[in-house]
Amino acid sequence: MRVATLAALFLAASVGNAQTIQGKSGIELPAPPAVAKQPVTDTYKVAGAPDVTITDNFRYLEDAKAPETRAYIAVQNAYTQKYFDQLKALRASL
Repeated sequence: MRVATLAALFLAASVGNAQTIQGKSGIELPAPPAVAKQPVTDTYKVAGAPDVTITDNFRYLEDAKAPETRAYIAVQNAYTQKYFDQLKALRASL
């Protein structure tokens, strides 16, 4: 149930950005689900050159079994389903 709770939190956060996206053929979607940034910075040594520093804000989502990742995937799937449902309705009206 923790995944469902986290998914609800992601969904609530994305509703706060309530901007509607208008697509072709009358398809409308809310703004995509929000995702928290948790920056991780790595510095790589390069022979004969300055070090290269890279910041990855979403590395924590790479752990497919983590509750936060599962929750985000659930919210993304629900968002995608809203789009697919509108395509089905559009197809049925043709």
